[in-house]
Amino acid sequence: MINDLKTVSEINAEISRLQRRAETIKRKTRQNVLADIVRTMRDNDLTIDEIAQAFRSPSVKPSAPPTVKYKHPSGATWSGRGRTPGWVKAVEAAGESRELYLLPTPSTNPQ
Repeated sequence: MINDLKTVSEINAEISRLQRRAETIKRKTRQNVLADIVRTMRDNDLTIDEIAQAFRSPSVKPSAPPTVKYKHPSGATWSGRGRTPGWVKAVEAAGESRELYLLPTPSTNPQ
C-alpha cells in the first residue's frame, strides 16, 4: 500500500490516517492500563494519597557518609576506602604503621 502512494498529498493523507489510528490504539490501551492500576490499588488497599506520596519520595536513598577508621593527631581522617591520603603516606614513609592511627570504633563523626 505504501508503494501505491505517488504524491505528497497521498502520503500526507496516509500519515494523518495512521496518526488517527495510533491515537485510537493509545486511548484503548490507556483505559486498560488505568483499569489495571485501579484494580491493583483496590486489591492492596492503596489510597490516592499513598500513590501521590510515592511519586514525591526520592527513589534513591541518600548514602550515609563513610565511617572514619583512621585519625591523625592533626585531626585529618580517612575512611580506609579510596586513595590513600597524603598524611597516611607520610606516616608510612616515616616508618610508622597506619594501624597506630586506627580508631578503636569506626565513627562517622570523630571528635
